[in-house]
Amino acid sequence: MKKNIFLFPLVIGILLIVFVIILSNRKQAIPQQEAKELSSQVETKSDVVSSKNTITYKDGVYSPSSITIHQGEILVFLNKSGKAMWPASNIHPTHDIYPAFDPRRPLATDEQWSFVFDKKGIWQYHDHLFPSVRGIVIVE
Repeated sequence: MKKNIFLFPLVIGILLIVFVIILSNRKQAIPQQEAKELSSQVETKSDVVSSKNTITYKDGVYSPSSITIHQGEILVFLNKSGKAMWPASNIHPTHDIYPAFDPRRPLATDEQWSFVFDKKGIWQYHDHLFPSVRGIVIVE
């Protein structure tokens, strides 16, 4: 009987630890459908930028640093620098203000990423690799 008294709290403790680990992994995982959408938004070097709404990253700055678009429009981020860049919504490093506005990986030189802004607002963003590099997207 005494063994069961000591065993019960141990089993409960182990179950709680497993439960916490499962919950923390669920928060970090990207749902499969969202991952498919994200991968379709990242384009390769050979793709041509056809959007009038383009932000170019070069020499450590986004140009233009502020842009106004309409809700539902596509905005293209084009890397024309000699190093990787990673545009993402504020707040660094979590990108919690507009979590979908994040390619979830760095973009290489001459690579582009397209994002459809489906929410109106003033969206500040940064380069996840160099957080002092910032810009603003105004969606009307």
